[in-house]
Amino acid sequence: MLVFCVTSLLVGITEREVLEGFYKSTGGDKWTTNTNWNTAADICTWHGISCSGKYVSSIALQGNNLVGVIPSNFGHLSGLVSFDLSKNNLGGPIPQSVGNMRNLMAIGLRENKLNGTLPDSLGRCTKLAYVHLDFNELTGTIPSSWASLKKLQVLGLVDNKLSGPVPTALSQMTALTTLALGWNSFTGPVPQSFSNLVNLEALDFANNSLSGQFPDIFRSTGKLRELILCFNDIEGPLPDSIGLLPNISVVAIAFNKLTSFPETLASNPSMYLLFLQGNNIRQKFPQAFNKTTNIEVALNKNPFICPIPEWAGWTGATCTASPNSEERATAEDRDAYYKPPPRKRPSSFKNASPSVFKYYGLSQCPDLPSMETQIFNIPSSLNPYFTLDPKFYGRPITRYPADHWCMHGQSECIGNYARLCANKIDSTKYVAFAKCQGASMKAIPSNTRACAEAAGLNWEDMKQCLWDDGRDLLRESQASADKDAAVWSPTLYIDDKKECLWNLAPCSVPGGTPDMVKKICEKIEGQKPAACN
Repeated sequence: MLVFCVTSLLVGITEREVLEGFYKSTGGDKWTTNTNWNTAADICTWHGISCSGKYVSSIALQGNNLVGVIPSNFGHLSGLVSFDLSKNNLGGPIPQSVGNMRNLMAIGLRENKLNGTLPDSLGRCTKLAYVHLDFNELTGTIPSSWASLKKLQVLGLVDNKLSGPVPTALSQMTALTTLALGWNSFTGPVPQSFSNLVNLEALDFANNSLSGQFPDIFRSTGKLRELILCFNDIEGPLPDSIGLLPNISVVAIAFNKLTSFPETLASNPSMYLLFLQGNNIRQKFPQAFNKTTNIEVALNKNPFICPIPEWAGWTGATCTASPNSEERATAEDRDAYYKPPPRKRPSSFKNASPSVFKYYGLSQCPDLPSMETQIFNIPSSLNPYFTLDPKFYGRPITRYPADHWCMHGQSECIGNYARLCANKIDSTKYVAFAKCQGASMKAIPSNTRACAEAAGLNWEDMKQCLWDDGRDLLRESQASADKDAAVWSPTLYIDDKKECLWNLAPCSVPGGTPDMVKKICEKIEGQKPAACN
């Protein structure tokens, strides 16, 4: 506490004054919700503000129509542990004063219009674990000072305007599990020093200008689950060791200059999606593909050595000349990207019933099983009085493997498909599927078949839905989220009324199952079931 008091005295400004300036600078009078802001009420009661003792510890104002700039003195809130201002209309730079927030563990600023360079002062925030800056207009490169962020687990900078060689500072962030730098303009090779990232689970450099051979880092990055490198200029063979990774499930290196890939990728039981189209692959067609049934594959636009087996037509592979490897993929190629060969559609699906409980989530969000457990524990005697309408987030980007961007990577997008498909095929078996998937989120999407079969879902129907309908279902789900202005995972709606941002205020059902039962029972007319007593 003494630290906070001294800081306040040194800068000569109170937390209330900082927040009042923030309110004014971001058009607070036009926010979607601004309860108690800019009033004499205790600042700890202001909408989106949480406190530890007398000091502000977190700010959660995502999707709240903030318009303007983050004021330069924002960093004087030195007790902040987290702030999330995502999905607003904030411009200007991230102020250097954020370096004063030495307790900061999580930053959420994705989907704004922030510009300027990344603040090198952030390197002083050594407790940081999560940094989400995706979908802005940030320029420059990643500051070398960020190498001191030894506890950083997730770094998201997708779809900005960053450039220059891949920063070696990244190699020193050894706690990283997710590194998402797709849709920027990074150049040169991926450093061999990335082998230091022993905890890495997802690496995304899609749509940059990387070149050279991809280094053999896989012997030390044994936790890697997905590798997204599509639309670069990576050349040569893909290291054999990638096919031996025990958890690898998504490999998308389409439209590069690869000359070969290891056959073990086809036989690895954890593999779910392999997209290598539009390269310069000149090897014999791997026979291992004849023994796999669960993997989604795209190998078209490669000059494989003839002959191609007749059974291999489903992979799209041919042994004709590929497009000139010096040319970038055309717009038509991009539009057709990641669309697998058509499959025979199942004759019918059972449609989900109209919903009372609708919730939005992410299949790999740790908070989702926590809320679902409370919903799933509602007594079965109340089943006639409520139904579920689970929905999932995914920002549409057609040139990613899953045609969407998801916060925890492409594996999560596929997991979101699976949830939506399970509910579409047979809503009565959705709960069993969700419980199975939620019990081992890091195994998504490799556990999709096992969970489908454990829930009693027909795997052929499930697979058909994933390949043919998953992208459309997720696109429709995100459109629904946009309409409802839902941005938090998970968010619960009851009868189309937003009732709870789980583990975050406001929430009308903080007690979980008992409060949910009460909501259901309030709407039952006449004699109520015993569960209501």
